Amino acid sequence: MENGIQPKHPSTEDSVHFRSEDSSGSDAFRMNLLLALAVFSLAYILSGRIDGLFELGVWVFCLVFCTYLIADRIYGIVKAKGKGLRGVLVDGDGILDRSSWVSVGRVYWHEIKAIYPINPSFFGIPLPRQGIGLDVRDSFILRRSARIRLKVWLNRKVFRAPDIQLSSGKLRTRREQILLVLQDALRRYELRSISEAKNLDYRS
Repeated sequence: MENGIQPKHPSTEDSVHFRSEDSSGSDAFRMNLLLALAVFSLAYILSGRIDGLFELGVWVFCLVFCTYLIADRIYGIVKAKGKGLRGVLVDGDGILDRSSWVSVGRVYWHEIKAIYPINPSFFGIPLPRQGIGLDVRDSFILRRSARIRLKVWLNRKVFRAPDIQLSSGKLRTRREQILLVLQDALRRYELRSISEAKNLDYRS
């Protein structure tokens, strides 16, 4: 249960269809650390050349991005040492996304409109990481916190991106396999819902 919402089909361990954990390996840690150091070094160099709003904006972006990288890796280490899920879980209720510290958590099947692959870009420049996009219904937005509502609004109105983005780059399972599982599970839920609706109409 999340935010007082009861799932339509209570989850049990037997209802888990798929689970992919974060690799949380030393290679990922070193890569994040090196990238964070590189971005921080760039911010340090730019700090002596701030002559206008553009330079200030670039400097702030570098510091925020560096902080994000460090926070994301610390989150991964803490989760890896604990018992909580660090990754993506698919069950009878929907999707549980804990692939990063900015992930959205539980999304129920009846709240999802579409699932599709995405190739993120930064100002038109393709990024090497791949992801999975989810478009959600208003029922998901209404029950979530102000942070999640703002995130979905920015993705829709400003970035023209999927409502939700699942990060699959650090998971042990390939993006294509995760995508296949998610799309198949959503399709089976939709077919089951249609069948249940027809049975209700027939009985009435």
